[in-house]
Amino acid sequence: MINNVEKPKILFLGMGRVGKGIANEIKDWANSFYINKNQNNQKEYKYFFDYFKNEKEYSQIDLIVISLAGITPEKRMEYIFSLNNNYEIRLKELHGSIYEINTLLPLIKKFPKTVPIIVITNPTDEVATYLIGVLKRLNIYGYGAQLDLLRYEKMLGTKIKYLVGSHGNAIPVLSKTKKYYFDLYKKMDQMLLNYVREYDIPVKNVAVQFSDFLKKFFSKNSSLYHLGIYDKNYGVVVSGPTIISNQTVEADKKIILSDVEGQILRKIASDIKKHIEKYIEENFYKKTQEWYENAFAEKSRRDKGYGWPDTDMDRQDKNLISKYVKEKNNCLEIGFGDGRNLGWLVKYFNKVTGVDISTNAKNKVLNKFKNQNKKPKLLVKNLLNYSPKERYDFIFEWSVITHTPRILLNSYARKIESLLKPGSFYLLAVFSARDPHCPKNKYKISKGQYFNFFSKDDVKKIFPNFSICSKKSSILLLKTKSSVFKNKTKYIMDHYLLQKNNGYIKEIGK
Repeated sequence: MINNVEKPKILFLGMGRVGKGIANEIKDWANSFYINKNQNNQKEYKYFFDYFKNEKEYSQIDLIVISLAGITPEKRMEYIFSLNNNYEIRLKELHGSIYEINTLLPLIKKFPKTVPIIVITNPTDEVATYLIGVLKRLNIYGYGAQLDLLRYEKMLGTKIKYLVGSHGNAIPVLSKTKKYYFDLYKKMDQMLLNYVREYDIPVKNVAVQFSDFLKKFFSKNSSLYHLGIYDKNYGVVVSGPTIISNQTVEADKKIILSDVEGQILRKIASDIKKHIEKYIEENFYKKTQEWYENAFAEKSRRDKGYGWPDTDMDRQDKNLISKYVKEKNNCLEIGFGDGRNLGWLVKYFNKVTGVDISTNAKNKVLNKFKNQNKKPKLLVKNLLNYSPKERYDFIFEWSVITHTPRILLNSYARKIESLLKPGSFYLLAVFSARDPHCPKNKYKISKGQYFNFFSKDDVKKIFPNFSICSKKSSILLLKTKSSVFKNKTKYIMDHYLLQKNNGYIKEIGK
């Protein structure tokens, strides 16, 4: 018992060496349960589904600890001896860790959102950031920064109050120079790497320290403890001092960083975001490409009437372009799909380029234009990796940004901005926040596809260096043949014509 409270019930997702070590350390005062791929080999521990027979009982769990491994022990040792930085070693686990976690997401979502989640799986702050994004809650924390603090204390021979960064890539707050922190971190990291190479990962020490954390976490008394916690200023989980008590975690707001420490923390937070963005971009692109290749394949569901309109460019889009876009040298369409917009665009602009992720879509469009003298240039590319030498007078897209993961929206917007000439235009059609399908957070994932819904203020926020010239609305029929379904699925689409500013921001229309 802790504070005369019944033994807390803790669920371990993954019961490897660290999970077993922790379970052994806390067995006298907590009840541990586990879910593991090889549950038959864990007979000395309590298998979760043997004790919790239905979902109503899941609310009895007090804490979820994600302690699964992203790579095999053999692969980890290979990295330990081939890489020269502990944080790089942890990052090697990112893809495998998220893959394993994704297999458990349907289960995790069945637990009440009030149940906190502690992430031990490496890299802890990146994994916690990913989980916050997909589970849409903030009580998910990365564990490990306290271990970094203790290592610095041992090396320096003195107590340290504060530390910031990410697990394996953190610095103590000592008001020193950038060079001092760089040299100190390098020395500490090398000491840990030498230890691991000689003695293996200090599982016992991690288990003892985590047991100490859990006692403080469930205690009614407040304690200063270093964890990874979501920081809205950075949009990711970063490690730093927190106040923990009674299963709650709050950032310690008393910490004051020097300019140098602030710069280092911003760089670390930026790197965490880049790591997650890279993972999502690579996996999102691959899955989305497969989906659209199937959609545009011969005898696909789309040929049977499922999908989006394939007639001609929307009339009001033509009118907006004709009214505002007077420079007609070149144009880019993002996500040209079946080419329904390209027919009009090649008539209006001197040169038209289309970018899409589907080879099947490209081949279908090429077939449409085979007997025409003026043809668009078609590329199969990921827009975020598209960096042409030229800049465009006009960019058009129909609902591409609506299917982009939220964590990539800023990167997407900055890419659009980089591709346009100053004063040029961008026309986009998005799912409206006024649409009856729009969830409260204006974001959902359905059958592997991302759906974003936008208000006018959302568009302004994502594209701060653009002016809104015009906004129109239309109805999108998501099923194109009446024989497919009696009731066609309808979405409200908002069309925004934006103009890239020349160093200033103003709204020139409504």
